[in-house]
Amino acid sequence: MHSRIGSTFATLPCILVIALSACGSNPKHADSASSVVPLDDKPSANTGVVSSADSHTPSGEVSRAMKAIEGKQFAEAKNILEKAINANSADVLAHYYMGVACGGLADSSCAANSFRRAIELDQKFAEAYVNLSALQLDQKDFAGSLATVEAGLKHTNHPDLYLNRAIALESLGKKDDAASAYGVAVEHMPDNFSLRLTYAQLLLANEKKVEALAQIQKVRESDDPKLLAIAAIVARQLEAFADCVAILDRAISLKDLAALRVRRGMCREDLKDVTGARVDFERAISIDSKFGPAHYYYGVMLEKGKDNKKACSEFALAIEQGGNEGVGPQAKKASAALGCH
Repeated sequence: MHSRIGSTFATLPCILVIALSACGSNPKHADSASSVVPLDDKPSANTGVVSSADSHTPSGEVSRAMKAIEGKQFAEAKNILEKAINANSADVLAHYYMGVACGGLADSSCAANSFRRAIELDQKFAEAYVNLSALQLDQKDFAGSLATVEAGLKHTNHPDLYLNRAIALESLGKKDDAASAYGVAVEHMPDNFSLRLTYAQLLLANEKKVEALAQIQKVRESDDPKLLAIAAIVARQLEAFADCVAILDRAISLKDLAALRVRRGMCREDLKDVTGARVDFERAISIDSKFGPAHYYYGVMLEKGKDNKKACSEFALAIEQGGNEGVGPQAKKASAALGCH
């Protein structure tokens, strides 16, 4: 898995936009996220003054460049910053924002060199380490990113550095070290539910099920229905069916989607709550009658209850909606096995 983060450039919007992925071990159950959801160490003890973009006062030209970057006018910002650097080669902010501008222009070499120069001028410049290490992750220079992170952590406890370290270690195949690093990152970013979800999946892959469930239960506090849906999938893989239902209760309270209803119906079935499952499957169909998974999983439930005629009807609708994709092939097999006509 190659996960990455988005770095914050002082008060500017994210430029090196990197999305944290949520992947993990293969599902224990036949279904997958895509079939239903569209869906060791302690913190550094340094007590010195930590530097950041806000620690420096921008010159007039750098201020103009920052405004250009806010407007995504990266070429203009680069031109302004080139003049600022020619006028004062020791202007740390000019080099830093040159890295931001070059990142916006997809000029990785310029961005990396600029961030490195900013670090040379100010070894405690947190965001420069964060963005350089993120850029190196983007370029798949995982060893380089790890080295940048370790250098940065000697001067700053910036939480994104802990996350970048975990990603670099995972990408380098250092499974155990990565798991520990993700745990440290979670300690520094407790409200990052995407991170908790990624950590939970890594714990699950390492057969640390109790620890994985503890992280999933924290994700329940999220306000993102899609993230909650994925968390519910992991809970089901952990056979924590009551947690699966509780997570989806939260998700549905935020947004009542057919996919979420199907997911909750499946977990309710796991809990032998056939009545509740039926309600969810039927509600999913009423929300979106063309949502194939709703018909398929409803059909599976009906078949288990020996209502073969209605099950065949639901399988036919799943085949009609799915065709050769999604649950379509599964519905065809189920229909044939049941002897539907």
